Amino acid sequence: MAPSAIDVHSGVANDGIDPIILSLRKTLTTELNPLAYRFRALFSLKHLACLDPPTEQTIPAIKAIAAGFSSPSALLKHELAYCLGQTRNAA
Repeated sequence: MAPSAIDVHSGVANDGIDPIILSLRKTLTTELNPLAYRFRALFSLKHLACLDPPTEQTIPAIKAIAAGFSSPSALLKHELAYCLGQTRNAA
C-alpha cells in the first residue's frame, strides 16, 4: 500500500479499512507465503471478526477471511470456513 493511501492522523486507509486488516488480508491471500504465516493472519482476522461487541473492524475482517477462498489449498479453505463459522456473524 502506498504511504499516501493511509491517513497519517488516524492511521486508517483512505478507503476506511484499517491498514492492519489490509496487511493481514494480503498475507492470507498471497500464495507465496508459507501456510503457517497465512494461518497466523487468518487467526488474527478471526480475533478481530469475533470481537464482542462488534467494531468497525468486524465486517472488513470477515470480508478479508472470505477473500482467502480463492486459494487452491483445501486445508486453508477448511480453516477459513471454520473460522467464519466461529464468528457467528450473518454477514
